[in-house]
Amino acid sequence: MRGIRVTKESRKIDVVLVDARYTSKGDRVQVARGYIRRGAVWGDLRLLPRKDLVERLKSGERVVVGECAEVPGSFHTVAKVRLAEGSGGERLVADGVDGVGDELGVPLF
Repeated sequence: MRGIRVTKESRKIDVVLVDARYTSKGDRVQVARGYIRRGAVWGDLRLLPRKDLVERLKSGERVVVGECAEVPGSFHTVAKVRLAEGSGGERLVADGVDGVGDELGVPLF
């Protein structure tokens, strides 16, 4: 779109998660849906298994929780996702969200 720019924060992230599905116990993310940066552009909405998210975080990619903005390729970020150590192993946690298992603070699908 002419004259409208992508936000600066959208240029510094690699993966944007928009919603997730948890296991039947509700303590672990089974799969999440999100957008992945492919160079200078963003790909379509993809399913990301938990294992893939953990590998991306360990490799140093910047993963955030967010939502699409009006401009294609621009996102409103809500929280940064990180790996945390817990009694049951590694947990996926969004900043500002506390819980026992994985807690991303995104809608369910």
